[in-house]
Amino acid sequence: SELTLHARPVALIVKIVNHHGTATTCSVGGTECNAGSILEMMVTVGSHPELNAYSFSGDARTLEDIQRLFAAGLGERGTGSLPPELDYL
Repeated sequence: SELTLHARPVALIVKIVNHHGTATTCSVGGTECNAGSILEMMVTVGSHPELNAYSFSGDARTLEDIQRLFAAGLGERGTGSLPPELDYL
């Protein structure tokens, strides 16, 4: 609940989705978008700045890596603080 999405973490989420190459969606406040598109993600997240509840759906591998990213604080302490499973970022 303390984590919010802005350009840097959105870019990392898009990299995860594109790395796995699977269709993944993000929902915020009832609005759904393609999580592999930085433009769609920024518009969707930016349209709901008061919300910080995000829901993702797609392939389990992609969702696991997105969950790892959130657990690691969305990379806000730098990509060096991310778990080894996300070394491709």
